[in-house]
Amino acid sequence: MSEPEPGEALPRERILAHLRDHAALLDPAHAHLYHSMGAGRWMDAAELAADLLVEHWRYLFERPRHGRRAHNATVYRLLERTNAAQMAAALALVHTIISLLLTQPEDT
Repeated sequence: MSEPEPGEALPRERILAHLRDHAALLDPAHAHLYHSMGAGRWMDAAELAADLLVEHWRYLFERPRHGRRAHNATVYRLLERTNAAQMAAALALVHTIISLLLTQPEDT
């Protein structure tokens, strides 16, 4: 799939197609899975990425209340309840956001 043109608004299906193609590149063994994933599954992947980032933010900025062991345990729990396909989908989401932001004109 080609990159969006600068300033171009993307419809939902085009964003999903971009996500599916990128995840398939990251994890070709599960390409069939990514190409059949609906928006709800992509939202689950987004929540995983957000939960991991929020936990690490808490560790960095709330260290006195949440030590390294608590941080590690929380991250482990998050990762334990996921699978490789969901992790690749979460990574594809982050990469897609970066790609979309890079193709948009700068705000003035």
